[in-house]
Amino acid sequence: MSPPKPKPDAPDPETVRLRRELEEKILLIQDIRKDLIHSQITVLELNDTIMRKETEKIDAISILTRLEGVLEDKINHIVELDRGLNQKIATLQEQLAAETGEKTARDRIISDLVQKLDAANREIGTVHTLAGDYARDLAQTRAQLQRTATELAETQANLAATQQNLAGTTAARDALDREIAGMRATLSWRLTAPFRALRRLFS
Repeated sequence: MSPPKPKPDAPDPETVRLRRELEEKILLIQDIRKDLIHSQITVLELNDTIMRKETEKIDAISILTRLEGVLEDKINHIVELDRGLNQKIATLQEQLAAETGEKTARDRIISDLVQKLDAANREIGTVHTLAGDYARDLAQTRAQLQRTATELAETQANLAATQQNLAGTTAARDALDREIAGMRATLSWRLTAPFRALRRLFS
């Protein structure tokens, strides 16, 4: 009969503990790397949102600038119309005062002047209505620009918080990497290297 084969020595408890800690550290590092990837994706999405908000802000500013230019032109037009109408009214009043003809001719001139005044008043009313419409559009555009600026500020705050979380996660990962490197440099880790080699050989 052949002699019984010797039983393999039981693994050292310290080796088992170190191996378990190493496996836990590796799993923790994998989770941290997943969190890092998720945080980086979140940062990219926030950057894309900021770019869209910046584009909306630029478009709103452009629209506001155009509306302000149009409103300024309309106001200048109203001022010129008022000046011209005042000159017309003054001229008509002078003509009315200087009219010394017959009553029929005077009545006809007065009627003509009244019609011209009515037409001038209607034109002024139309211009004032247009000015009110442009002022209302300008106020709406400014409100939209304010909302866009508020959304941009909120997005930038979210980005700053995400970047801060990413920095904390990166620091934690670096600390774990240093801890694993220090553990691998210890004497017990080097002494248990043959056991790990045998385990890989028979696994």
